[in-house]
Amino acid sequence: MQKTKVFFIDLAISNKVRHTCEVVGKLYEQGFTITVYTSNSSSKHTLDRMLWTWEQDSFIPHTTKIHFSSMDEPVLITEEENIPVITDALIQFDPLPTEKLSAYKLIIDFAEVYDSTKKIKSRERYKKIRSSGNFELEYLKLGEFLRKQV
Repeated sequence: MQKTKVFFIDLAISNKVRHTCEVVGKLYEQGFTITVYTSNSSSKHTLDRMLWTWEQDSFIPHTTKIHFSSMDEPVLITEEENIPVITDALIQFDPLPTEKLSAYKLIIDFAEVYDSTKKIKSRERYKKIRSSGNFELEYLKLGEFLRKQV
């Protein structure tokens, strides 16, 4: 059985919404269906608005409505922690518990190194995911990830 691939992306500056949109765009271009998980409705609505406007000439079809049987759009933004896995990839705008990750083919997590408290929490998540033995991990700078064929 192939392990779930986890990319930890190093964020050196605090612009997580924009960086999330860049990562969504990258995965969308490569044909992935994507769930973006956030823990609150404010972030969900901010991401929803940004995916309409973050680049002048692009639009990424997305929804905030969960359809449990199928995906009408290739990107789902949700704050619902207990949804069935209906996409290839998960972007953790906010982290989910490690036990919820292995059903996805690809996970994106952010190491927010610009903030000391968030940096510590990112390291803790990385160690927990690594120690589970269920994942293949790779740590990259944002620019490296955006140039990579996933």
